[in-house]
Order: sequence, then C-alpha cells, then structure tokens
Amino acid sequence: MSDVALKAAEVGRIKDLLFGEERRVLTQVQQLVSRHEERIGTDDRLQQSVSQIIALALRDAQITQHEQLAAAISPLVMAGVKREILNSRH
Repeated sequence: MSDVALKAAEVGRIKDLLFGEERRVLTQVQQLVSRHEERIGTDDRLQQSVSQIIALALRDAQITQHEQLAAAISPLVMAGVKREILNSRH
C-alpha cells in the first residue's frame, strides 16, 4: 500500500472514530424526516393522516367515553339537523 493510500486509510479511520456516531444519528434523523415527509408531506397526505387518527380516536372514545363523546358531539349534530329542517322548508 502506498504512503498516500495508507494515510488516507488512517484519516478515514480517524473520521470514523470522531464522527461515526454523529453520522449514524444524522442518518437516523434523515430516515425519520423521510418517513414524516411520506406521511404528511402534502396537504392531501396530512389531511388523510389526520382524518384516520381522528376516526380512530372517535371510535375509541365511543367505547371508553361514550357519555362524554355524546355530550360533546350532540350539539353539533342537533344544530345540523335543525339547519337541514329549516332549509328544507324553503
């Protein structure tokens, strides 16, 4: 191995020792950002992701907190029904 190649290999080993952990952490952060970009990178993706989460949360609340969920949602439902009844008369 030539002197230049040997020094280059040594420099590479030193870089790995000094920056190896940071490089691994940076790679993990890049992968995490990529996964988030895939899931919520556009308005449509974000809307789809959030709507799925809300649907699951409502389903779980229906099972575990039925009365609280009904109390929170019923005014909205009743207002919508009243509005539809009034609009159907016109």
